[in-house]
Amino acid sequence: IGQATLETLSRLSGQVTEVNLATARQPYLAYLKESGFKSSTVFEKGASHVAVHFDGEHYEVVPHQKDESGAFVAESPMRLAPESSADAIGKAVLAAFNAVR
Repeated sequence: IGQATLETLSRLSGQVTEVNLATARQPYLAYLKESGFKSSTVFEKGASHVAVHFDGEHYEVVPHQKDESGAFVAESPMRLAPESSADAIGKAVLAAFNAVR
C-alpha cells in the first residue's frame, strides 16, 4: 500500500483536475456494476475513506468518519516526515482505515 501510494503521489501534477460529474456518472456506475455492486448507494454504504497528501514538507494521512447523513468528515491527520519509507506510509494508511471502521 505504501509503495503504491508513493508511486501515485509521484505521478500527480499538483494541479486540481476538474471533473464533469454529469459525464463521469455513467462510467462510474458502469464500473461499480462490473465490480459487483448493484448501485452506488450499496457501494457507498460500506465504503471507508482515507486521504494521503504530500506538500513537500510532510505526508498527511487523513482518516474520514461518516457523519449522521453518511458524508465523510476529516479527522485529525497523522503527519509523517518527507523521508518516510513506503512501509511507514503503508502502515499509517492501514492504521487510518482501522481507526474509521
